[in-house]
Amino acid sequence: MIIPKSFAVGPSRYEVRQVRALDKPPAHGRLFVLEGRIDLASHNIYDMLYRRSEREISFWHEALHTCLLDMGKPLSKHDEDFIDELAKRITQVCNTAEV
Repeated sequence: MIIPKSFAVGPSRYEVRQVRALDKPPAHGRLFVLEGRIDLASHNIYDMLYRRSEREISFWHEALHTCLLDMGKPLSKHDEDFIDELAKRITQVCNTAEV
């Protein structure tokens, strides 16, 4: 799967940046709603490289947050466990799809 550099959801456009690591708190990815940006970490805070599949799942996790926001659901109402599991399955669909 190719992680995009940017994408749109409804009227909003989001830039996707690859960063070395995310801390405070440590994370694979982070959505910055006001900036219209998702940061995806390539490494954890101990400088260990994340697997490609982990970065892909993180992309979909954050992208799903943007979809739910566009649908009118505030971040405080997002079910993180559900989003994690859905992101894993979307990644699997993308990585196993035959064209």
